[in-house]
Amino acid sequence: MHRDDVRFIEQESHRLSSRENYKVLLTHHSPTKRSLWKYDGHKPTYDAFDATDLESLIKLGGFNIVFHGHIHRDVPLIENIHGALLASNPAGCGEIGKEGSNYRLIKLASIPV
Repeated sequence: MHRDDVRFIEQESHRLSSRENYKVLLTHHSPTKRSLWKYDGHKPTYDAFDATDLESLIKLGGFNIVFHGHIHRDVPLIENIHGALLASNPAGCGEIGKEGSNYRLIKLASIPV
């Protein structure tokens, strides 16, 4: 199933390459282990459960923005990966505005449509 999903992303990325639009990749699991390392340091113990390595796909696909969830940390992640904005706001386990919750809405970018 993973290989099928990767093939689909490759095909769609290629199909969209001729358009003058933003290319956004949205995944459930992190498409890079960098997201885990950002929070936990280089601890490979459970990486395979929370992330996969799609960095070459992000780079070759020319994605502008990459969003993902799943990693259940309590601080938003904003990084740059191969020229794309990598972002995750995975603290949805908490409630917006609830005392003790670090979950908050953040504006990452404005995209003209």
